Amino acid sequence: MPGQDARSGAAPGRPLGGGTALHPGVEAGSAGSPYPRNVDEERTVSRLDALLPAGLLAVAAVELVTAQPDGWAAGLMLSAAAAGLLVLRKSRPLVFATLAMALLAAMPFFGPQLDDVAAPILYLAVAIYSLARWLPDLRGLIGLGVVLCLLLVDYVAVDARAHGFGDIVFVLSLALPPYVFGRVTRRLAEQGRLLEENQELVRRQAVPWGPKATVAVAIVAGMVVLLAFGFVPPASPA
Repeated sequence: MPGQDARSGAAPGRPLGGGTALHPGVEAGSAGSPYPRNVDEERTVSRLDALLPAGLLAVAAVELVTAQPDGWAAGLMLSAAAAGLLVLRKSRPLVFATLAMALLAAMPFFGPQLDDVAAPILYLAVAIYSLARWLPDLRGLIGLGVVLCLLLVDYVAVDARAHGFGDIVFVLSLALPPYVFGRVTRRLAEQGRLLEENQELVRRQAVPWGPKATVAVAIVAGMVVLLAFGFVPPASPA
């Protein structure tokens, strides 16, 4: 009754139990949205985020200590700093991943040349992948462009060897695959999250199986059996 709805403070046409008018047993409001939750929710740094940078630092340390190229101690310090920045690669990838790559690009000015060590290639792959995987748009290309410019400075200002078009192809072959793989991985994650949201929405909107539903199904099944075996005589014509 209209007066009853007004006195109880409930909206007209909506049951008091918190469900919807279509399915009273389904909670409304927080029942879920047809749109996927943001895959870029606030991320906190966990211990697992430090495992990969720790492995990279171990590889760099073994390589530098074993080979001991010129300036290997400075190279080890830069590698440790870059590994520390990569621990935060999921929280602010554009900042920390770009800074990590910038430190490695600066290694020829303070430590060994980039062609003397191979560990920085692994660092670059992880950082570039993070720029693609943990950013919702193409802002990671900004960080990638900054690093490519720094590598160009290294080739021009520090490396005294003769360079050609093959060097450009080599650098791009190292930078582009991790970025493409990161974007593909992110797209798959978004599709998986959307599928989970849709399944949750369907589950919440389904009519609940109440205690009387079992009795109703049993009655209908019994009537079908009686009709199938002819226990119920057909209606006689008038």
